[in-house]
Amino acid sequence: MAPWGCVGPACTRARQEFLEPPTTREGTVKHPRQASGQILIVVALLLTILIGFVGLAAEGGLYLDVKRRMQTAADAAAVAGAQEIARKSSTTTIASAALADASRNGFADGVAGVTVTVSAPPVTGSHSGSTKSVEVVVQKPCPTGILRALGFDTVTVRARAVGGMGFSANCIYCLDPSVYQAFWATGGAVVSVSRCGITVNSTSALAFVVSTNSSVTAASIDVTGGYSGSTMTPQPTTGVPPVADPLADRPPPTFSGTVSLYPGVYCGGIKISGQSTSVVFNPGTYILLGGGLSASANTTLSGSGVTFYDTYDATHRYGEISINGSAHFTAPTSGPMESILFFQDRTITIFPGNTFAGGGTMNLEGTLYFPNTGITFSGGNGNTAQYTVIVARTLKFSGSSNLGSSYLTLSSGSPVKKPILVE
Repeated sequence: MAPWGCVGPACTRARQEFLEPPTTREGTVKHPRQASGQILIVVALLLTILIGFVGLAAEGGLYLDVKRRMQTAADAAAVAGAQEIARKSSTTTIASAALADASRNGFADGVAGVTVTVSAPPVTGSHSGSTKSVEVVVQKPCPTGILRALGFDTVTVRARAVGGMGFSANCIYCLDPSVYQAFWATGGAVVSVSRCGITVNSTSALAFVVSTNSSVTAASIDVTGGYSGSTMTPQPTTGVPPVADPLADRPPPTFSGTVSLYPGVYCGGIKISGQSTSVVFNPGTYILLGGGLSASANTTLSGSGVTFYDTYDATHRYGEISINGSAHFTAPTSGPMESILFFQDRTITIFPGNTFAGGGTMNLEGTLYFPNTGITFSGGNGNTAQYTVIVARTLKFSGSSNLGSSYLTLSSGSPVKKPILVE
């Protein structure tokens, strides 16, 4: 008997159907070995595509790393340019500062295909045309790998930043670049500026000094040089780069030389003395053309919306500000002299400087701007002023002083600005 258990034509057909793939109307079903070969081809194609995607991801990661480093350079360059804007530098100086900072961060203009474009004012974006902003664009063509197979030889990576001026968190600035005791609290002074910071530019090892029995409390204390003392909160941060004069772009008031008993020009300054003398200053700007402003003890000065500009000329010798009595002054809350209480001519550099010795009855709401001379608070400052900003070459406290930092009365907010990124 045949192994199939049957003989004849029917058995022969059955044997053929078992050994050969069946047929259908649509065609012949492929042999398993043929199907296996096709699967291998598909898998190979999928692996090739997968490897391509992995390569693209890795290549994209390299571009993102370049972009990250480039953005850091653009940001730094924009802030450097904004610092020069604060110093009222020329467009050339602004561009040079920005290019130098971009180079320090690894992207030098004209090197390795890098292009750094500095525009002051910006030519694009929301700050386009603003004379108080600077735009920096850094770009570089990067060679491709896998993308080359798609016809891309290079990919241009680009970063953009815009620097400008923002509100500063500081309310005390000591601008002298190297003097000993640029900030000095002594004689039992208790200085409190808990809601704003202190900045000291001096590189001296003893730039910030708090003597025995004195204390200083601030939101922050930044010192370029070093410090001495232990009763300070917080501990100063040293090695901080010096800052530019935050009011360098504020123009002084203009005047014609007309003498007035009210706001106007006072040739020879203003001198107030006598027992129980009280003087009320009407709102406006007082030009102290030589002689400064002096008030003896037991005098009382007051005025709202006032600005004092201390200056001199060829026939009127400089005079300091010396107030030894009670004083209650507030600066204008709007207009060109907004927030400015005392503005000393920037060309005056005579020391020892200016004295405010009114004690707890002295409340000065406004900005005390003495960029090239010193200030001594020997009697302190009261605590009813909404805000007090001090910008001076040096600053000495020998009494208790509380300086506020609420700028709600000002239409433009804090009068002091700092370079920041605005885009």
